[in-house]
Amino acid sequence: MKKLDIEIRKLRKKILIMSNDVNKMLEIITQVFIKKNLSILNKIFHLEYKVNSNELVIYDKCLKLIALNQPVGIDLRFITSIIRINGELERIADETVNIARKINNLLKDKQFKHPMYFMKMFKIIANMLKDCIKSFNTNDYNLAISVVKNDVKINNLNKKIMEYVKHFIVNTNNIIIVQKSIDLIFIAKSIEKIGDHITNIGENIIFIIYGKDISHLKN
Repeated sequence: MKKLDIEIRKLRKKILIMSNDVNKMLEIITQVFIKKNLSILNKIFHLEYKVNSNELVIYDKCLKLIALNQPVGIDLRFITSIIRINGELERIADETVNIARKINNLLKDKQFKHPMYFMKMFKIIANMLKDCIKSFNTNDYNLAISVVKNDVKINNLNKKIMEYVKHFIVNTNNIIIVQKSIDLIFIAKSIEKIGDHITNIGENIIFIIYGKDISHLKN
């Protein structure tokens, strides 16, 4: 086995470890939201530190592989795609932390209730990332395509949340309710961004498998 092949295997393993850490962050934030369990919220911040550290290591590794080995064809395609996937995972971690900070304030109010649309959004993005990891592991093109298509569901749910929250803001003079409603808007926007980042990962997996860039295609 060539030295480059060995290094690419190591790189694949590193990005999978990072993906699993980001997946854990999404699982934790979902549990916090569902069960209002703030005691596990700190785990997200610890995982973010790990993800950020791995992002730097992977990026540096990719640059060195390109500089020292001058890969071509599928090897170059894989390494450049990993650079992009690496960045998308780091941004998902950032958005998850943003959600954690907003949720921490919201859930301290025991009377607080959120629209059920959030549960659907959290479950969809969690499944999208899991499918991304699986499709990356197995080179499953169809699974990667299904991830990309699911982004529409996130966008539609986000619109419903905006309508729901707008109703509360318009029909109240209570500044606390207004502030909580604004926090919900920020959370929904962060979830939508996570969906976009996961979609980008799915598109890069498709590029790895078939060498086709579908990021600018409408259908």
